[in-house]
Amino acid sequence: MSGVLFVVEDTLADPRFADNPMVKGESHIRFYVGKSLYDKKSHLPVGVFCIKGYEPRKFSLKETADFLELAEEAENEINKKT
Repeated sequence: MSGVLFVVEDTLADPRFADNPMVKGESHIRFYVGKSLYDKKSHLPVGVFCIKGYEPRKFSLKETADFLELAEEAENEINKKT
């Protein structure tokens, strides 16, 4: 599985997210973690497996490991031959 885990523990404190409508607006997203999912043949990204939350928070090593396992399962499902 390629790519990097992207974690934003407090979207209001991150200048990349502070003006985002999902942060400032009705959704009030304050936490985000995401992992790109890739097509195994082309190695191109095909989507993102992510979690969004309404409170700022830390993401523990155990949560990181669990999240990466779930992201890998999602990527494997995307890459199954039909």
